Amino acid sequence: MRKLIVLLALGALAIMAPSPAIAKSSDRDHDRMPDRWEKANGLSTKKSDAKADPDNDGLTNIREYRAETEPREADTDEDGIKDGVEVKQLHTDPNEADSDDDGLDDGDEVAHHTNPLEEDTDGDSLTDSDELDYGLNPLSDDSDNDGIDDQQEAEDGTTPMEPADNGDDQGDDPDDDGEDA
Repeated sequence: MRKLIVLLALGALAIMAPSPAIAKSSDRDHDRMPDRWEKANGLSTKKSDAKADPDNDGLTNIREYRAETEPREADTDEDGIKDGVEVKQLHTDPNEADSDDDGLDDGDEVAHHTNPLEEDTDGDSLTDSDELDYGLNPLSDDSDNDGIDDQQEAEDGTTPMEPADNGDDQGDDPDDDGEDA
């Protein structure tokens, strides 16, 4: 009876344990990337290609796997910045074109010298995208250098790009006394 119980227990263990063939099939080339992922991305499951970089984006296949990017697409999120630059230098998400959700792709932010990880680079409570839409400088909280920050001017209804605009709607004319003819 004791032998029967032991045999049954061993049989149950054998059924639950994966066979060596199944265990090996998950990463046959032992490059730390699952065969299923390698097949889906056109990589070899027979030789280690973890250190290869077929898209020349600066990320090896193993780093592409870990970052969940496409090893045959240099710019997975199509924001104009190679995946390797996003991961290694900018620390932005190579799978998200607009890492800070401010309405500008990371590539546009880099082109305008704003921070792709900050939705409001100059801290004036206007998003970088809004400032560019209004012709303001997203790197300065006072685009016209008049001493009043852009957000305050926007709330007051004045124009943040006209230094002479002091909020009285008289404009730049020094002879204008504000009275209508």
